[in-house]
Amino acid sequence: MTTVTVLPSGGNAFVDARREGRSLRLSWHPEHDVFVLSMWRTDTCAATFQLSRSDAPALLAGLAEGLAERPDAPWSVTHVT
Repeated sequence: MTTVTVLPSGGNAFVDARREGRSLRLSWHPEHDVFVLSMWRTDTCAATFQLSRSDAPALLAGLAEGLAERPDAPWSVTHVT
């Protein structure tokens, strides 16, 4: 039997740019004062990360800095071996 966990109402899901069944889910858990970021492969959770509310501004600042930069070339996937 498969157990389905419903994403909390304060959450979002994002599809990886490479597709391949990858996604990132974000959910807010006020009872623990953390955001949970979970990495998914199709319907399997591969990893989770708990981000405290106090660390969220630094994450947002890093995202904003990245968005403010305009790269000369479009972003592409680089494979490291």
